[in-house]
Amino acid sequence: MDYNNQGPVYHTVPTMYMPAQNENPNNGMAVGALVCGIISIVTCLCCGIGAILSVIGIILAIASKSKNGGRLSGVAVGGLVCSIIGFLFNIGYVIYYIFVVGIAFTESAGGMQYYY
Repeated sequence: MDYNNQGPVYHTVPTMYMPAQNENPNNGMAVGALVCGIISIVTCLCCGIGAILSVIGIILAIASKSKNGGRLSGVAVGGLVCSIIGFLFNIGYVIYYIFVVGIAFTESAGGMQYYY
């Protein structure tokens, strides 16, 4: 009896690993951009606060490129997208608010009179 053969022998093929990217997982500017972007979407109905936060988020996302070798990290891209969406929501709300207030003032001043 041959006890040296303990069962089938599996030969593994060496795998190639991708080199690690130089992405800094602790990029505070990218995280700050994401937080500002999310809060700007949540506070889009607070006139002005969401717009300010979205502009800060856009600036932080773009500034985080310098810490990541000229590339935007995934968190920074998420912050940039959320900040742009928050900015668009805020601008849309301001336009809607101006339209509604304009109609309210026009009607209260007797600007629209209906003759029957």
